[in-house]
Amino acid sequence: MNDAKPVVAVMRLRPTPGSNATWLAVWAQECERALHTPGCKSFRVLSDRQHAGEHYIVSEWDGAEGFDTFMRNGGIVWLERAIDGMKEPLLVTVLEEIPSRGGVRKAPEREFAGVS
Repeated sequence: MNDAKPVVAVMRLRPTPGSNATWLAVWAQECERALHTPGCKSFRVLSDRQHAGEHYIVSEWDGAEGFDTFMRNGGIVWLERAIDGMKEPLLVTVLEEIPSRGGVRKAPEREFAGVS
């Protein structure tokens, strides 16, 4: 029986202006690797609309074990040391749902006039 709780991992990436493109290319490759890691349900790189050059990597996992495997096997800590251009170290937060909230809730389907 698998007692793993689903998790959402959020990583904040703050590259220096001259290294932004390099780091986004690195994370595009890491996205592909993550999506082939057992337990990964989704993986996205998002830009912060309020803070130019600040990005968030948001991924969903069947459990923390899959995310830990992804981080360990990819050498993410090594990448930070090998590639210059970070304003600060990658900030990693792993979140799990509060059980009393009843799971993921989705907005109801809506119909819009003139849209099929």
